[in-house]
Amino acid sequence: MTTTSSRYSPEVQARAVRLVLAEKLEAKTAPRQRFADLFELTLSAISSPCSVWENGTLGGRHALLKVTFADRLTYCRNEGFRTPRFSMIFSMLERFCGPKAVVAEGASVET
Repeated sequence: MTTTSSRYSPEVQARAVRLVLAEKLEAKTAPRQRFADLFELTLSAISSPCSVWENGTLGGRHALLKVTFADRLTYCRNEGFRTPRFSMIFSMLERFCGPKAVVAEGASVET
């Protein structure tokens, strides 16, 4: 009984292995989604996350959660959901657009 590997020369077998490995490497490095699609989803999530959540598919909702939050949402049985950590894009927006904390100087509050 002859096997497939014994029929071919070692050079042909090595070339076949290299081709298979090259195909596997190409499949792993190929992006799953185009950058333009991810960028568009991010901008739409920033502009109106509620409409994306209500009108989107399950995959769109999952992507929206990944864009919005840095980690998984933590749930405590007694207290409910914990305060989430937002992703970097929302943290940066908060720094630029968030309310500024200002200490009042020279004014006293009398009751």
